[in-house]
Formats: sequence, structure tokens, C-alpha cells
Amino acid sequence: MAISPGKRILCVEDDRVVLRALVLSLEACHFEVVSAVHGGYALDEFHSYAGKFDAILTDHDMPQVNGLALVEYLRAFDFKGRIWVMSGQLTPSDRQAYRNFGVSGFLQKPFDLDLLIELFLSQ
Repeated sequence: MAISPGKRILCVEDDRVVLRALVLSLEACHFEVVSAVHGGYALDEFHSYAGKFDAILTDHDMPQVNGLALVEYLRAFDFKGRIWVMSGQLTPSDRQAYRNFGVSGFLQKPFDLDLLIELFLSQ
């Protein structure tokens, strides 16, 4: 199922340049984007919006709270929306751990921003 323009996405990435590019690309497609520079801030945003996100896009390797810990927490708080994980270095065991939490898929860094937009609009 696609994520419709106008829907709210939480975007989590510790590289501020990459985060800005992600936010601008998603906003250009008329998504409402809430951004966080690491998993700890993402948890704050998640709670400040009472968990009302249609999708979450998160990096894996981040300080304080990494992507896997974030996903585990979100699922524990009964977030049922789609979650995509971005990384340049996931091990097979990392991928399996994410699958155990029902993530929607993975984006291998670096990736083309058009691929991200297509992913959100077409599934």
C-alpha cells in the first residue's frame, strides 16, 4: 500500500546533510516530514505527536539510540505503520533482527532519492 502525499513521515538520520536532502525530497512530494538527528530525538518526536505517523524512515547506525533499538521501542508502543531502514552496512543478523520487528524494507546507502520517493508512493 502506498503512502499518500499529505501523510506524516518521521525521518531519522544522524548525518544532517543527508537528513536535509531526505526532508526536502519528501516535502517536495507533499509529505509532512518530522525529522530527528538520532533515535533519542526520534523517540521525543514520536511521543510529541502521540505516535501519529504513517511511516518511519530510519538510519541504522546512529549515536545514543540506534535504528534497531528505535524500531524495537516503536513496535513495543504498538506502532503498526511502515518502517524502512537505511544503512550502508547491515549484517545478515541485523536484517533478521529488523525483520523480526516487521520492518517494511531496507534501503542500501547510498541510494537515489528518486528510489525513495518511488518506494513511498508505490507500495
